[in-house]
Amino acid sequence: MYSALSYVWGDPTATEIVFVNCCPFPVTRNLYEALKAIRGETNTYTFWTDAICINQKDDDEKSHQISLMKKIYESATLIIAFLGESTKHTDDALEAIKRVHDFNPRSEFGDSALLGLKDICNRPYWTRVWIQQE
Repeated sequence: MYSALSYVWGDPTATEIVFVNCCPFPVTRNLYEALKAIRGETNTYTFWTDAICINQKDDDEKSHQISLMKKIYESATLIIAFLGESTKHTDDALEAIKRVHDFNPRSEFGDSALLGLKDICNRPYWTRVWIQQE
């Protein structure tokens, strides 16, 4: 049983270092931000992510793993979708969604929440070809 991370790679030249099995490992800035958001500064959290779990220097392995992506995501017990870093507006939007989820009929969406929903819907995450497999 495992969890999987879905995210946008972003600029491949903008990298940060994470530690995988106590070894430094370069990842894109977007993956770094996703990992930081999920685990915080001190928690340890284990899950599957393509950039780390697939040998990106081995084209044969990449081709094979890409053909398995749909199954990898289907078999995960939890999929975390990282849409990007939060902003005040996106935080307001998520709070508004939470109020709707709680069936609070008196909830009203403010301008900030609506701007946040628009921001979330316009993020690059939704334009990725991979999103259908994930």
